[in-house]
Amino acid sequence: MFEPTLPSIAREMQEMAGHEGPPLDVRLRFVPRALEALNAGDEEGCINHIADFVETAVQQAQEKGEHPSCVAFAMFSMARGRHATEERLRAAGCSIPVLTSPDTAVLRMKALLSK
Repeated sequence: MFEPTLPSIAREMQEMAGHEGPPLDVRLRFVPRALEALNAGDEEGCINHIADFVETAVQQAQEKGEHPSCVAFAMFSMARGRHATEERLRAAGCSIPVLTSPDTAVLRMKALLSK
């Protein structure tokens, strides 16, 4: 949701993917008005901005013949929009997973601790 972080997020995602295999095809998007709504105390508005934006972006990608494999919310603050986004995508006939930074961080921590 914080636009200046997009370049660093792209680098981090490529680094996490590692050097084995093809690079990730990452399509970064900034969700306008979501952070402003959150800062104004309008959490529901923030969630709706996120879900609306993602639904539209996925539909536009599909119209171009692209098939996104997932949606990833790289910013922790966007995780609050996961369930609403999943519902919107399901209603639109799209069942791609929605990943969040907190969930991914917990799974990584579990993997590291189980070694």
